[in-house]
Amino acid sequence: MKKKFVLPVAGLVIIILGIIFVFMRRVENHGSIRTTGIVEGIEANVSSTVQGRIVRLFCREGDSVKEGVTLVELESNELKASVDQALASIEKAKSDIGVSVSAIAASKANVKSTESDIESAKADIERARAQMNEAGREFDRSKKLFEQRIIPRSSLDTAMTNYDTAVANYNSGTARLTALTSKKDAAIAQLHASESQLTSYRSAVKQSEANLAYAQAKLAETIIKSPLTGTVVFQAFEQGETVNPGTTILTLMDLDRLYVRADIEETTVGSIRIN
Repeated sequence: MKKKFVLPVAGLVIIILGIIFVFMRRVENHGSIRTTGIVEGIEANVSSTVQGRIVRLFCREGDSVKEGVTLVELESNELKASVDQALASIEKAKSDIGVSVSAIAASKANVKSTESDIESAKADIERARAQMNEAGREFDRSKKLFEQRIIPRSSLDTAMTNYDTAVANYNSGTARLTALTSKKDAAIAQLHASESQLTSYRSAVKQSEANLAYAQAKLAETIIKSPLTGTVVFQAFEQGETVNPGTTILTLMDLDRLYVRADIEETTVGSIRIN
């Protein structure tokens, strides 16, 4: 008879132990979940965008720094020379612009003056032509009168001299007009050359200003500032060493804003609450 109760009692004991085990697990998991994870924070690798030698380090590993403060200063003599050269180029180009503007004004005045002289020369030629024609007619009359023995030889000679003088004056006026026309063409060519130079010098100013902006930007990059408020957790270089663009010099981390990244079992997600 006793053997009949062995199995039911043993089964009951197993059930009770199972209930206790589940209950203890629930009690154990009620307050916390035990797991492993990684403590992480906001991190920044400080590097240079230009190659250069470190002339000064303003912090060491373990130091706390504020956002915006200078961390590293690189050698900048060559970049400063580039800035000075660009400034000098701008000043020279501006000076050349001033010279070109003056040359353009002088060329325009020269063209205008020559045009006035040309108009005057044309008027002189018309007068000389009229005088030449009149002197020619007078010479023809004198020649006929001399042939008719009405006037003496001296009158004919005077008429001939007057005609020759009138012809010479006309030819001189024509030559002067030709010279003035050439002078005007030369003044116009000089004007166009000065205007072309002015355009070139203005382009040179813009190019020099672009070079200056680039050199100033590169010079500013020799001063490396902190991107965040945090602690220097790693220092890769010492003062006097040369760094290449993109190479990490310092690593900063915000230790006041840390968080934990951890993996947990899927079955425990339902137990997680804020705080």
